[in-house]
Amino acid sequence: MTSDATGHDRAETSRREKIVNPCPRCRIPMVAFELDGIEVDHCVQCRGTWLDSGELEFIGEQAGMSAGPLAEALASRGARVNARCPRCRRRLHVTPVGASSDALEIDACSNECGLWFDRGELLQFLERFDDGDAGAVARWFRELYRSELSDASSD
Repeated sequence: MTSDATGHDRAETSRREKIVNPCPRCRIPMVAFELDGIEVDHCVQCRGTWLDSGELEFIGEQAGMSAGPLAEALASRGARVNARCPRCRRRLHVTPVGASSDALEIDACSNECGLWFDRGELLQFLERFDDGDAGAVARWFRELYRSELSDASSD
């Protein structure tokens, strides 16, 4: 069996691509973007972004970044939120990233399907990981969302 960039079976990936995933917040179908073999789901209404499990880490690996900083940043699990995973439909929970005084709250699937970034959280996440080798991950996302990031900066 062959696998895609995140290690998923290609047959599974093909089936998944035929399914239109609903946005965890507004529940409208998301649009899938692909860059360097990674598929990122994006809601054009609320401008949130869904990353399947392993995609952020894979992007970091492709950029030459060690897995440690991202894994540490995403290790915490907090309270459940009123949003559902677009893959398994379980409730998402808060994953604080950063120091508790200014933690960014990213939503994660309790079944570890992936991560949800509300509008603006992606930009904040990029700013936290913009130094050193993690800057390559930030550049990857900036390339993908160039126009959205410029819109968010002007809000």
